[in-house]
Amino acid sequence: MQPQKTFGVGSLAFGVETFSNTSGRSAKGSRRGEKLHQGGDPRPETKAFKPTHCVHCLWKKVFGETDRIVRHGGESHFAGGAGRSSSGRCGENSLRAVAGALASGSYVGLVRSGTRAKVAPSTETAKRVESLTTKCATAKTSLQENKKWFRELKSECVELQKSLATGKELCEDELIADLAKRDELHGAELAECEAIRSSKLE
Repeated sequence: MQPQKTFGVGSLAFGVETFSNTSGRSAKGSRRGEKLHQGGDPRPETKAFKPTHCVHCLWKKVFGETDRIVRHGGESHFAGGAGRSSSGRCGENSLRAVAGALASGSYVGLVRSGTRAKVAPSTETAKRVESLTTKCATAKTSLQENKKWFRELKSECVELQKSLATGKELCEDELIADLAKRDELHGAELAECEAIRSSKLE
């Protein structure tokens, strides 16, 4: 295994581990021979490598695509880290090219565009939340006014019902008194008629 190489500019530097195919192949062959001699599993031993960062993964991470796998130059990468495949290559030429892009300032433009892409939905969401909050406040005020109007209307209806009941009782009393007076007058008239009739018969 060769030492780790560093690419980038200033604080944007990132490391890449490089491997020798020949030494790796010979080491695997010797380990396989030892396994066969000892009667063990002939499959090559799986070795865990320390994850490193590549610029493809860095860009994926900048633009929020942290759950995708990037395959290039014999490497299978998760965003933010790398795992070495059987070929042992890590795309150093691509890394050097991107390091040049970092130095030229194009990376800054990509970051700014990604930031604008993230800020735009956030701004729209904030405006929509503000609009919905205003609408909710207006609807709440209107609902309270409607409730107040309904209570007032209900009170008026109760008062009208009371007045109607009182008027009905008064009408009944007046009708009863009127009928009583009429009966009394009719009785007096009948008595007078009987008296006149009796006097004529005599």
